[in-house]
Amino acid sequence: MRIHNLPVLLAAFTALATSSFSCPCELIPSPCQAVGRSQTAFLGTALRNIHQDNRILTTVRIDRVFQGQLPVEINFITELLPGKQYLIYATSGPSSFTPTFCEPALDIAAAREHLDFLHIFSQGRSPTTVTGAVEHDRSDHPMRGVRLTLHSNTRNFETVTAADGRYAFQDIPPGGYVLRAEQPGFALLGGGYRLSVSSGACTTARLAMAIDRRIHGTVRSSTGIPVKGARIVLALPARNGALRIHSEDRTDAEGNYDFPALDSGEYYLGFNLNVTPIPSSPHIPTFYPGVRHRRDAVPIFVPDAATHLRYDLTEPERLPVVTVRGKAVGAGGTPPPGETGISLTGEDGHESIAIAIRPKADGSFQFQYCKGLRFFINAYAYHDPTETVHTTETQSAVAAGETELLLILTEPQRPAPGATERVSNPTTP
Repeated sequence: MRIHNLPVLLAAFTALATSSFSCPCELIPSPCQAVGRSQTAFLGTALRNIHQDNRILTTVRIDRVFQGQLPVEINFITELLPGKQYLIYATSGPSSFTPTFCEPALDIAAAREHLDFLHIFSQGRSPTTVTGAVEHDRSDHPMRGVRLTLHSNTRNFETVTAADGRYAFQDIPPGGYVLRAEQPGFALLGGGYRLSVSSGACTTARLAMAIDRRIHGTVRSSTGIPVKGARIVLALPARNGALRIHSEDRTDAEGNYDFPALDSGEYYLGFNLNVTPIPSSPHIPTFYPGVRHRRDAVPIFVPDAATHLRYDLTEPERLPVVTVRGKAVGAGGTPPPGETGISLTGEDGHESIAIAIRPKADGSFQFQYCKGLRFFINAYAYHDPTETVHTTETQSAVAAGETELLLILTEPQRPAPGATERVSNPTTP
């Protein structure tokens, strides 16, 4: 299963907005966010409704204050049902209180997550929390009853999402965690996420799940040994008849690969499809079921329903890896002044790869490449990163065991003193 870092989601999703609300504000967010953005937080019982200045207010008896200072009763600018108890986040005005969020109040029966947090908060502690929501990736509808686990090497916490898709881990120890979500017939997009939780922080992660259509399997050598680090590619037929890479995965220590949350349709599976073999994955491009050409390949069809399709693969032939050496120098045989770089582009009829190389002080460089593959290479040197002052012509070579390259950097031609440069597309006749 893939594990991803989740820095962009930490405290980034400050609202769990829904399209059903047209106002520019938001629904009540997670407890730690709500209390941080409100002047007051309290439990109150609605006593009566008041019509004032073409508005409906509710007189609320204060039952318990979690944040701020309040009198025994207040007028709240919204209509609440008399006789019911609510959890309210509000901002004070000259003569009345306004709700902080579009959602004016939480019925006490739906406020357990907030009450648990506020109980700790009112004791003078800032609980460390991880909160968020889980949605369907296509409809954005909240998903109820999703089982979430937050675990580290020494701790494990579990919870389930409520009817609105929200979840909360309250008062957890700070540290590094992995967050996962499980629901029969669905898969979490991304597989799992790493969170770094700070003491007293309010961490929010909004997750999406898709129908669990997946292709997975194990890669083994011809002798049955699991292969680690093989680059497995899943590709789609493009409209022009070519193949388009959908995603790729590297096999783990047990040789396993996994492509979860797939759309229904036709796929091609294999090693290094449409990509250039590289030293860390030097396998000859091979389609399932172990053939070199697409015309001989067997496509895999993923249906609309949730399904797990298992395809175990045998490792194909590996290209030998050789070391290519060379030197980038000026016309005088020594490196030119400034910083020198080498640009390497692979091309063997598949998708190109680009590698940047920094030579040593004497201009020498080396890199590893798959034997027999052609590459294109050129060198450049500059005093200022914005101005290249020495370059070489791009050379083509095939990686072999004794490949030696000599790149001669020449200074670009400049106009002679007093000469006028030709200007293209002049703006005046």
